[in-house]
Amino acid sequence: MFDTSETGQAEPAIPAANARVLWSAKDVSPEQVLRAAVFSLCQVQPNEVNGPITTTSSQRPTFRPQGYGRAALVNCSHDRPHHEWDMQSDLILDVKGCGVSNDTRPRAAHHATGLLTLVEGIQEVLMEGIVHTLLEHVDLELKTARPKALVDPSVVGMCPPEYGFPKPQPAVLLMRETHKRPSNALAGTEDHEKSRNTLYLELWLRKLGLSTTKRAFSFHLKRHAYGLRVTRVQKSFDVAKDHPAFAEMNNLIPVGATGAFAVYPNVQLTCDSQLDGIPRIIDFGHFNFLTHPNDPIVLRLWDAPFEWGPSMGPDNPAWPKAGTHQTALCDRLALSFEQSAECLQSYDLPPE
Repeated sequence: MFDTSETGQAEPAIPAANARVLWSAKDVSPEQVLRAAVFSLCQVQPNEVNGPITTTSSQRPTFRPQGYGRAALVNCSHDRPHHEWDMQSDLILDVKGCGVSNDTRPRAAHHATGLLTLVEGIQEVLMEGIVHTLLEHVDLELKTARPKALVDPSVVGMCPPEYGFPKPQPAVLLMRETHKRPSNALAGTEDHEKSRNTLYLELWLRKLGLSTTKRAFSFHLKRHAYGLRVTRVQKSFDVAKDHPAFAEMNNLIPVGATGAFAVYPNVQLTCDSQLDGIPRIIDFGHFNFLTHPNDPIVLRLWDAPFEWGPSMGPDNPAWPKAGTHQTALCDRLALSFEQSAECLQSYDLPPE
């Protein structure tokens, strides 16, 4: 039956009347997929984000686990409440872009629209396919959360201004295999072992030409008389010269330069799967092809003296070394990096 340890809320949703399947995996039928083409009650009400949504007159039960934002679980096999769902026999899909929860309202702000743009949905499917194929050819105890379909709900919505899309964009519903994410949205940052798994996976992806980092969401470090000014997106804070992390952060800036970038790994992992016990990589919209292989990486350790933790490089004592870690994933990745750490030895950065 449905995992009773999952925290969240049951919500009614309304099916989109004019939805059509753009793409679906071979193991699901178009009829099954369209049963999951729903929007939250709040999203179909007039709001500042999307235009009118044409819906049917019926409602369908969904379950929105804690912290799922614009995604909810939908049972494509029947309309019974979530506590009667059977994870083994029912087809349950995670639907991304189906609207915000019914206790909030859509807003034209980052992570608040409730919608997924068509561009984002296509990128997620394509990038997941690339990473999935790479994982098939290496011996890692890790999988991806597989997409099952892309559905056009005939909805147009606004994007947050920072996305760079000045006009309303077509929305899409991304159906994925159901999975369980950590109940704490920051889970993995407060656990050292999970945090290092994230770092190792980022480095492994870099070896293959991919990255979970983007310059738009990196840290910019700039020297000042009092210490460092650190800027991420549009928020800045200062690190004084007597701060425990100052010396290490200052060393990330090349000699003679006034500033530099440092990035942090953004690999999001699910909890162990109920089916095979293997965690999944989820959310591929921020994955991209590596363009700055020598950027310093910042490891996210929750209790580190600096907000996002110390920098990591091959000369760091904590750099992955084979035979020194408990998990098979860590050990295999570390062995790989012992053979190719020279690709990150240089911290020479492009001019600002």
